[in-house]
Amino acid sequence: MGTHASPAPTPCTACHISNNYTLNSSDCTGCHLAAWNSTPTFGGNVPDHVKSGFPPTASACVTCHPITKWADGKFDHSATGWPLTGFHLTSTTCAQCHINGNYNLTAANTNCYGCHVAAWQSTATLGGNVPNHIAAGYPTTCATCHNTTSWLGATFNHTAFRIPHHGSVCSDCHLIPTNYATFSCINCHTNPFHSQAQTDPHHRGVGGYVYGPTTCYNCHKGGG
Repeated sequence: MGTHASPAPTPCTACHISNNYTLNSSDCTGCHLAAWNSTPTFGGNVPDHVKSGFPPTASACVTCHPITKWADGKFDHSATGWPLTGFHLTSTTCAQCHINGNYNLTAANTNCYGCHVAAWQSTATLGGNVPNHIAAGYPTTCATCHNTTSWLGATFNHTAFRIPHHGSVCSDCHLIPTNYATFSCINCHTNPFHSQAQTDPHHRGVGGYVYGPTTCYNCHKGGG
């Protein structure tokens, strides 16, 4: 079957050494052990099967290698519990995540931060609407905002306050670019009446009303 049978049949003696016909013919490594042992030298997208501890069994070999052509091995990454999607599927190589030929699943190669720590650190200097993740104390659960289609196409679920808010940008409320845990409402809401409850028609009679950077949020949690 496959290259075993064509274009020219594999000679019986290629598998049955010294006329030993009691071999388990379903054991791939019985014939392909040399190919297995050569994987440390191939590089590129060919993982080091030996160092990575891939099981040298027939059932393991056929997971990636078709019987039609040994070199056409393809690995279904979704079977590992870490499916490749978006940019990971089209534009990355195995070695970018599997450093030094380590193909064992680890926190480093199954967590965004493990590979994207440099991108995380660069947020301190990007500016604009990109918050400084380090100074702001953002968690390293990147998938909360980032997707695998484009690292820069992040969207944040602003659960504390409905956005967009009248065309405002992050820096309108978060006045300290190194600390997104703080905010101010009165950078935009500067109506002079707001400072005096007795003359403000909107807050007259509202008990405990105080005009301050964050006091608006106590009542206007949804931005209304």
